[in-house]
Amino acid sequence: MSWELIGGTSDCQKAFYTIIHWLEHSHELKPINITYEVKDNSQLTIAYNPITNQAFITGHKKVHLFLFRGLRLLVEMQKSGVTEKVEEMQFDELNFLLDASRYAVMTVDSIKQFIIILALMGSFR
Repeated sequence: MSWELIGGTSDCQKAFYTIIHWLEHSHELKPINITYEVKDNSQLTIAYNPITNQAFITGHKKVHLFLFRGLRLLVEMQKSGVTEKVEEMQFDELNFLLDASRYAVMTVDSIKQFIIILALMGSFR
């Protein structure tokens, strides 16, 4: 099992491996070779070949937004047997608000998991 990240920063690579680890243990991501490439368009494209066990994810310069959304869609594609998916991104960025009121405070572990889920939705750039 290997992952190759083309066009990402070292911070993005660290996040990439953290997300992959979480997906493998939480969402049954099957072992696969993943290549990510940066393109100058607003489309997220995922091509998955179950025979060669390879996936290619291409997206815009905002690596985090496209890469992590692509990983999430890849998990769904593996489960459903879909081999190609193209998604037109509707937003340049997504944001969130974390409520930390007196009776709704999250633990450190739950905040870490929440950040991973937000990344998979494409919330970070």
